[in-house]
Amino acid sequence: MKLTLQPGYNMIANNFFTVGDEELFAIPEMFQDDENATANMDSGKADRIDTWDAAQQKYVSYYRMTNRRQTDFWWGKEGSATTPTTESFQTVGDGAFYYNQKNEPITLTLSGQVKGVNTEVTIAPGFNLICNPYPVDWAFTELDWSSATANMDSGKADRIDAWDAEEQKYVSYYYMTNRRQTDFWWGKEGSATTPTTDSIPAGQSFFYYSQKDSDWTLTLSTPISTDPGN
Repeated sequence: MKLTLQPGYNMIANNFFTVGDEELFAIPEMFQDDENATANMDSGKADRIDTWDAAQQKYVSYYRMTNRRQTDFWWGKEGSATTPTTESFQTVGDGAFYYNQKNEPITLTLSGQVKGVNTEVTIAPGFNLICNPYPVDWAFTELDWSSATANMDSGKADRIDAWDAEEQKYVSYYYMTNRRQTDFWWGKEGSATTPTTDSIPAGQSFFYYSQKDSDWTLTLSTPISTDPGN
């Protein structure tokens, strides 16, 4: 899947597999066209990938470094400023931030094959950075939210924070309950009593904030037909 990454922060999906198995690509193998990324000997001037550790509720960062031999590579917590990281994303369904240092959009192609089956994602208490691993958009109404926490008070409801890369800001959606005890996602195109009509774009990740104090499983239903005749 080709992704257009705006200047600054972009949310991307990691959920692509090597052909023939379900081993996630290591971070140095994520992109087929790393030459489009900005590499630098100074990590503050290099493109960056920020992954999210839901258990620790903090980011883990990787930088597109250049060594003294002018070799470019992704460096992270298991490497050093002169050797590549060997890490991959920890679990299926993870998302990430990508920081583009250029003042113009770049195109990066994620390696592997896109998913055509359902994806189960573990939702931990607090913030989770998860993704839409499919090459098409899906609407909020297409998923089973029976395990999510809805509430008439948005401060007590589960929340989705999607990232607007062009505006460089979040757009938030809340899992609301109306007076008829109907649960729905409310956001910028709805009101506190009507559902949003927005979708999560193809290949984009988003933060999910869970109000529960224990893990639960969210199934991302594939919008892709696995029937060769369709």
